[in-house]
Amino acid sequence: MADAAFDRAAALDRMDGDEELLVELAHIFVDDVREQMTRIRAAVAARNAVEVQKSAHALKGASSNFHA
Repeated sequence: MADAAFDRAAALDRMDGDEELLVELAHIFVDDVREQMTRIRAAVAARNAVEVQKSAHALKGASSNFHA
């Protein structure tokens, strides 16, 4: 069995058990992922390694809130 991509229990613990906060932040995260992926695709097309790195780093940081 593969490891889960998302550790719900750890993420909920990080939110001090606040389910509503977790859901709200998840919605914000999904919107941000779309924006970051658009930036990454544009940067790749423009061969802009600095922007790819910057956007990928932001995406990685955001996903860490969810232990993803």
